[in-house]
Amino acid sequence: MGKKLSVLLGFVLLFAFSTGAFAISANDVLSKAKANYEKIKTFSATISVKMLGEKSKKSSQLAKMMFKGKDKMRIESDKDKVTIVNGNRIKLTAHGQTKVDKIDDLRKKSGREDIGKNPLDVLAGLEKNNLSIKEQSDSYVITAIPKKENPLVSKVEVVVKKDAYLPTKLVVIGTDGKVISGTQLTYSKVAGIDVVSKMGMEVNLFGKKIATEMSFKDIKVNEDISDDLFKM
Repeated sequence: MGKKLSVLLGFVLLFAFSTGAFAISANDVLSKAKANYEKIKTFSATISVKMLGEKSKKSSQLAKMMFKGKDKMRIESDKDKVTIVNGNRIKLTAHGQTKVDKIDDLRKKSGREDIGKNPLDVLAGLEKNNLSIKEQSDSYVITAIPKKENPLVSKVEVVVKKDAYLPTKLVVIGTDGKVISGTQLTYSKVAGIDVVSKMGMEVNLFGKKIATEMSFKDIKVNEDISDDLFKM
């Protein structure tokens, strides 16, 4: 009887060890996904942005986007607008007028954390939340819940592919339990690196639904970009 009990206890301990000790955490998956993105030191591409209306015709805009490191970004639109981000400063030039602001100040005034953020860095700041993870057959689902009460957002869910640790879907859920926005990401290999080549987004706010599709062409990564392009 004692022998059977010890064997049973050993099996239970082995099962607990095999399912617990080797279980991957949300922080592990997030770190690996971020490591993929951080392989991109510089980036430039032509962007086609399509506004997808339910009743109106599709409209599109062209823009040129580039970034260098974590804190330098430049976007040139086809409507004579240039936005430059360099550190904590953002400069907007439009129709011959130029304005420079501190990003932190704009975020505090507006309550929008996305100001000055690189649109390709979809995982930025996620680690500041309370994280949990669920494992599916081919992906992980990370749930991020704000540590401080947020008047709009209750949680963010991110789907990360298992084989390459690439985020493919991001859903922002409001405090009323309804979806505020959903983002779908498609990747292409450029210079051996997985890079976002298409981003579809649907936003639901104040009873209105806005759908956009952003396509990246002529993508170049890790090629030299002059710091002069990011001067304030």
